[in-house]
Amino acid sequence: MNAVLFNANQQSESHPPLSLLEIPTDDRFDRITRLAAQVCHVPMALIVLVKADHLDIKAWYGQPESPGDYSFCGDLILKAADRDLVCIPDLQLDPQLAEHPLVTGQPNLRFYAGVAVSTPIRGRVGALCVLDTQPHHFTPDDVQTLRDLATGLAIEIDTVDLQQRFASYSAESERMESDLTLARDQALEASQLKSEFLANMSHEIRTPMTAVIGMAELLEQSALNEDQHKMIEVIRSSSEALMTIINDILDFSKIEAGKLALESLDFILSDIIASTLDLLISQARSKGLTILTTVDKGIPKVLVGDSMRLRQILLNLLSNAIKFTEQGQITLDAFLESSGTTDVLIRFNVIDTGIGLTTEDKSQLFKPFSQANGSTTRRFGGSGLGLAICQRLVEMMGGKIGVDSEPNQGSTFWFTVQLKLPTNMDADDIATMRGLLARAVPNRAVPESAVAAHLNHQDAAKPADRPLILLVEDNIVNQELASLHLERLGYAVEAVSTGEEALTAVDKKPYVLVLMDCMMPGMDGLETTRQIRKREADTGKRIPIVALTANAMQGDRARCLAAGMDDYLAKPIDFKLLLSIIQQWAGLSPDPVAVQPVSSESRSKAISTMAFATLDSKTFNNLRKLYNQSDSRFMGRSIETFLDNSGKMLKALRSAVEHNELTEIYRLAHTLKSGSASYGAVRFSGMCKTLEGEAREGTFTDLFQQLEQIEIEYEKVALALKAEQDKESQ
Repeated sequence: MNAVLFNANQQSESHPPLSLLEIPTDDRFDRITRLAAQVCHVPMALIVLVKADHLDIKAWYGQPESPGDYSFCGDLILKAADRDLVCIPDLQLDPQLAEHPLVTGQPNLRFYAGVAVSTPIRGRVGALCVLDTQPHHFTPDDVQTLRDLATGLAIEIDTVDLQQRFASYSAESERMESDLTLARDQALEASQLKSEFLANMSHEIRTPMTAVIGMAELLEQSALNEDQHKMIEVIRSSSEALMTIINDILDFSKIEAGKLALESLDFILSDIIASTLDLLISQARSKGLTILTTVDKGIPKVLVGDSMRLRQILLNLLSNAIKFTEQGQITLDAFLESSGTTDVLIRFNVIDTGIGLTTEDKSQLFKPFSQANGSTTRRFGGSGLGLAICQRLVEMMGGKIGVDSEPNQGSTFWFTVQLKLPTNMDADDIATMRGLLARAVPNRAVPESAVAAHLNHQDAAKPADRPLILLVEDNIVNQELASLHLERLGYAVEAVSTGEEALTAVDKKPYVLVLMDCMMPGMDGLETTRQIRKREADTGKRIPIVALTANAMQGDRARCLAAGMDDYLAKPIDFKLLLSIIQQWAGLSPDPVAVQPVSSESRSKAISTMAFATLDSKTFNNLRKLYNQSDSRFMGRSIETFLDNSGKMLKALRSAVEHNELTEIYRLAHTLKSGSASYGAVRFSGMCKTLEGEAREGTFTDLFQQLEQIEIEYEKVALALKAEQDKESQ
């Protein structure tokens, strides 16, 4: 027989190579070799399989003691491409194999027969061979038996092949599923981190902004010269503009992340329109503009939806109308577009007589971070997010938004929203609800500014006659600021710092309203509210409670209302909006007072409370000059307040560390970090920041050692500040 080199590529090239030799030999192949030897009446049988470009023996039966290369057994049949069986009765008589070492030496082979093993998928993949040390005559039955066994072997090989591929596919599927799970978890974690970042940034920014804006308003109303009034006006207006941009960025981020959800609460549309116009009436009057409004009588009085987001849309469109209109008037119309059994579609038009828009301008309006043109940004300011946010909100409320305008012909911004109707509520129910909730305000064609109306009264009431409001706020700066504003507006205010103190207070006095901070040490605002509502269940009374929070994330308002609060106000507090909310829930004071100038003592207390002295010499000296322009005592009082509060917090921090209270450690470290940084205690603030981060993660290097270092550094800070305080008193 002519020798033919075996080519492993005779297998089907469309399939990956077999890896049968890489799996352990099992009984299936051993049984076939044993059976082949027995039925063919020979002492030896083997299975040779293809691996890459060579042959390997997969299974053997009756292997002799002497070693040798038996792969030739597979070569004989696999090289014979034109046939599937090779039989040599006596190898010593074969010209090609007579001199083979296994023929001339041990084990002195004399007989060989081999059948090609072929599978439908891969073609020839190996051979089943039988051997004998004696010449052997192969009968037709022997040949058929060997072929049958080879067919069985091919089936076994296909089975193993399929099992391998299935296992490979399963492993790949599991890997892909694992990768997808990991990617999903990473995306969820990133989304969660983004939400936490937004919440933290909101709280961090809004809390100091409350003090900045509120203090600017107080200083603006005090005895200042013309230049000082101008500077305060710049501070106030710039702070409000910054807060608007911050709110826009936070809202847009929440919308983009899919984290902004609409609420579904009962509200009265006329109230929303009136309160929105109350916030803008003074701005319009300062430009000599008139605001007119028309509300379709066919619109149901009570609707269900997200009134806060509806107010946000109206406020944005009306503010833009005032901004871009130099003379004339602004008109707000609300019409019933269509109605059904469960909902209504309402259309709002905001019409101005301003500068108008070109076709190109209109195409850019609702794109994020864009305005009509570059000169608009330079002249009027803004982030370019307001209308993009309005569009997203309108779409979330099942409506559309658009604009009709021509250059120098004014503009009409319009939008529609889908609002639900309250279930099982007729006209009498509506009237009863308005009375019980004390939410009704007079219907007005042109709403007057509630602030202006409240401040124009000239007769001062006695403090004992003023409606009493309870302010629950742990931040002393915010306590002083809110108290001053409310007292100027004719309300008496009592302030407490914890939820426990609030519970005691409401048991003793009949407050007309409670302003409740949500984030406080110990019992927070939500739990305090739940406890108040629980106690009221036995009395039949209900004190209106309004939430005050620096957080601005999805669900904050819903959580407040679910806890039993009646309304929600985000920090920094807009005191005009606060007055509107107080009027809505508590009513006007029986005998409203005129605006009284802020006394030097009250102003001194407020400024000294919120002043942030610093140990950095340059900044400290500049701040001292600023305070000395008003009252040289402010600096010393500010230092005294800080040292008193921080000393107490440091003791509380030690207790929290000793009891391993991670939440309290985080809160106290966070507060100490912020306060001390404001005073320029950079090292102390950095140590508190490290502790805050480790408390958030729940991992500490050496907690007690960190605390000791913080306490030592605090003593240095306290000594330095006391030294500065002594200078101020000299």
